[in-house]
Amino acid sequence: MSPSYITPAGDRLIEATRRPASGVVIQRLRTDLNKREIYPSIVYEKGSPRLVISGALTVWANHIGTVIYWGADPDKKPAGQAPGSDLTKAAQKIAEQVYTNRATL
Repeated sequence: MSPSYITPAGDRLIEATRRPASGVVIQRLRTDLNKREIYPSIVYEKGSPRLVISGALTVWANHIGTVIYWGADPDKKPAGQAPGSDLTKAAQKIAEQVYTNRATL
């Protein structure tokens, strides 16, 4: 049975069902990066979650979470991208970039 919409539980249900898929993908990607000893911060800009790694690399996803992008600035052309369906591959590519550029991050 679903909670009534006029209760606090109903409010949480509404919020959870309205959350964009990009938020779920970003959370899972953060977990995969943590396994690789990369600990990004989650930042919300314009309602969209992004991962920030040492201020020099930002990771974001399209609204439906099917593509993950990363680069220095989300308003410019991304340095790379990977399918949102393969978070392990995306985390590996991001980790390679982080460890390659460790001196600047």
